[in-house]
Amino acid sequence: MLERVKSIDGNYICDMLISRHLHFTLLFCLLLFRNVALAQAVLGYETFATTQGLSQGMVNDMIQDKDGFIWIATKGGLNRYDGYNFKVFTTDLQDNNSISSNAVSNLLEDSNGR
Repeated sequence: MLERVKSIDGNYICDMLISRHLHFTLLFCLLLFRNVALAQAVLGYETFATTQGLSQGMVNDMIQDKDGFIWIATKGGLNRYDGYNFKVFTTDLQDNNSISSNAVSNLLEDSNGR
């Protein structure tokens, strides 16, 4: 049988040790979880305008391809964003391989990633 020993102020020493241990454990857990919460990535978004290279301000559709490029459909052409810069694809009457219209409304990627 354990004997409870009183301290000078009348509290039991064992109870004080348990209380201090509990406080330390709670403080440790709070600090640990705070650090875990701070370490998680903060998700956000960027906005773009024609001043950054977007061909037109009205966006009709967007898609991200398997290589990470963001494709943006506008009335001013098809825009490809690589994370740094825009490349704009527009109609070129001299080039049969260019897009058929600058007014792009929908974007789709097939099962082959095209």
